[in-house]
Amino acid sequence: MKEKVLLGMSGGLDSAYSCKLLIDSGYEVVGAFGKFHSMSEPEEALRLGKEMGIRVKICDYSSDFEKTVVADLVSSYLNGRTPNPCAMCNKFAKFPSLIKTADSLGIERIATGHYARLERRNGRMAVLVAADKSRDQSYFLWKLGQDVLNRLIFPLAEVIKKDIPSDMRERVTSKESRELCFCEGSYVDFLSSRGIGGREGDFIDKEGKVLGRHSGIYRYTVGQRKGLDIALGRRAYVLDIDPEKNTVMLGFDEDSFCKGFLCDGLNFVSDAPFEGEDRLFVKVRYGAKAVAARVTVENGQCRAVFDEPQKLAAPGQSAVFYREDSLSFGGDIKCLL
Repeated sequence: MKEKVLLGMSGGLDSAYSCKLLIDSGYEVVGAFGKFHSMSEPEEALRLGKEMGIRVKICDYSSDFEKTVVADLVSSYLNGRTPNPCAMCNKFAKFPSLIKTADSLGIERIATGHYARLERRNGRMAVLVAADKSRDQSYFLWKLGQDVLNRLIFPLAEVIKKDIPSDMRERVTSKESRELCFCEGSYVDFLSSRGIGGREGDFIDKEGKVLGRHSGIYRYTVGQRKGLDIALGRRAYVLDIDPEKNTVMLGFDEDSFCKGFLCDGLNFVSDAPFEGEDRLFVKVRYGAKAVAARVTVENGQCRAVFDEPQKLAAPGQSAVFYREDSLSFGGDIKCLL
């Protein structure tokens, strides 16, 4: 009897090719389309499932998504922080929903079309960087626990996306998903559509001098330099956001670096929980290069000091630490050093 696996089916190329690889590997695949928001429609997933000879179950998890991912996004921006909705979704919506559905169907294994690798190391399921480093999505998986990772399969672990066969590409008509998959425009447009508006406040410099007026702190993120709508004669950056004073601090190129950061909300993935000092590589945003840092873990918090100053990181974003090719642990950036 074939082993069953529940595959998250979005209707896109990655999940469709994952389905083919699982079938070719001898699994009996059941698809699950998760309806998390109003923009998620199941037609493509159902069509592809029918073409590939599998049944696709439609699951409405929009309530959980709204209570966790959307609520965190709204709260974060209103409090001057920059959230990571994909990491939140993986932890509190996507994977819990898949497991809930798998359990209801009596299926042990689950799978998704993420580009990342899994390998058992030292008694733990380790998350490793994907073979296709240009597509690697391990950064978004740092909040997952061993209970999820031990049930998980990543069929695309060794796949180079550009090498996916053309006949598979021709079967898929939907576009690739975006980070903000639940809104058509920017997060500002999304918040505005929810009736969330910001109070005007002051742009200030490092000495507290008023430079002009901003249109709501939720429109800005630390490190931002575009869309500030203020002319200062030089390229300006957001250095800090103070929700209590309703101010946005601006600076210039020489101010746009930090030596490190503090983070909390730690979750250890490939490495068992530890305290003390270590040297690791860290990414502070998905598109950033992993850079070397001296890391000190103590009392549930992490202090990271870069070997060389780096561009400003945004409080609220994910800091993900790597030991060679494995995801050691991650945390939420609390403040900069």
